[in-house]
Amino acid sequence: MNNKIRVTEFSNGTRIVTTEMKHMHSVSMGIWVATGGRYETQGKSGISHFLEHLLFKGTKNRTCRQISESIEGVGGVLNAYTSEEYTFYMAKVSNKYFCTASEILFDIYLNSVFEPKEIERERGVIKEEINMYHDMPDQHIHDLIKSIIWAGHPLGRPLIGSVETVSSIKRSDILEYMNGNYTTANTVISVAGNIEHDTVVKEAEKWIMDIARKRAPGFLGYDGKSRAGENIFLNKKTEQLHLALGVRTVERGHKDKYAFNILSVILGENMSSRLFQAIREKHGLSYNISSSVEYYKDSGCFIISGGFDIKRVDRAVALIIKEIKRIKSAKVSAKELERAKEYYIGQFMLAMERTTAQMYRTGESLVLMDRIIPYEEVISSVQSVTASDIRRIAADYFTSANIGVAAIGLLDRPLKIEELAEKI
Repeated sequence: MNNKIRVTEFSNGTRIVTTEMKHMHSVSMGIWVATGGRYETQGKSGISHFLEHLLFKGTKNRTCRQISESIEGVGGVLNAYTSEEYTFYMAKVSNKYFCTASEILFDIYLNSVFEPKEIERERGVIKEEINMYHDMPDQHIHDLIKSIIWAGHPLGRPLIGSVETVSSIKRSDILEYMNGNYTTANTVISVAGNIEHDTVVKEAEKWIMDIARKRAPGFLGYDGKSRAGENIFLNKKTEQLHLALGVRTVERGHKDKYAFNILSVILGENMSSRLFQAIREKHGLSYNISSSVEYYKDSGCFIISGGFDIKRVDRAVALIIKEIKRIKSAKVSAKELERAKEYYIGQFMLAMERTTAQMYRTGESLVLMDRIIPYEEVISSVQSVTASDIRRIAADYFTSANIGVAAIGLLDRPLKIEELAEKI
């Protein structure tokens, strides 16, 4: 790709990264802050997400409604997201409205007022969001499996927090958290689309340049030594039995990261994957069966999840275990490996045609890894994965000592999930 990527760092530590895409009509802008769920104390779990919501609820210059109307009124999109290691705020607009998007994002980042009535209103909204997720077992199961994989660690807590923690967070807690965790030194401004780098820098200078540098916060590291926590079976009335199997894997910068990416494609990321073909297409045991990977600075995870007919869940579990054992014991064929690589590279390159994906890639890379990974490096790393790598990592990480199992559903018999892990 010929998109031009440039980075400028202000004296206070704030970094600006742009991807010029002259052929596009749109511009996507994001403000990234290196703070999230793992930066929180247990008693304030969910405060990053709470703060994310509140930044849209009014500033010194605009009401909540005026904030949304400023972007949506010109056909744009305004959104935000909280993760374990960052929070980001984004807008996508036609390039002629870039200054409007920039002004709105900087206004909420710098001038939010946190009126008590808005805090209480949003507290109620988030409690309902928590209840909603608990009523969505296909989502809730991922919180449960992570609580097993990283038992007793912030990475194992739900990003949204709990009803109890959200209820206890005070306005003073929110102000203190923002003051300590939203600093110039851990902020990245990422913009992609039909816009010039110098235009973005000039716009950012008006808002950020004169803010004093302040040290970025830290978080509790993960030593990687503890065993996964106890398996969980949440006995709850559902139409399906929702199951997740998860293992801790490697950190974001590890050499085996791309091998795990390809392993996930082979096992469960698309319709031609082994799990999809065996469980849905051949036996009709599930509508949704998939695998996924996540990476953090010092750890990672590989998760297999799906929803199954309660009466036939034993058969589905047996097939999952069979596929895990097969990937551990026999090398994938050259044809299957090449197909998985082409899928991964194709999805990556297709995504890079969108301004939002470009903004996301450069912003996340810079805020988490302090560098922009070149396209060529991604492709080369994927192409270098071998069948031996796939077999090795599967054998090393899919072990009874490392795997956790979580389930949500109502069975007329006990689900012996401890036995599932031992069969891997």
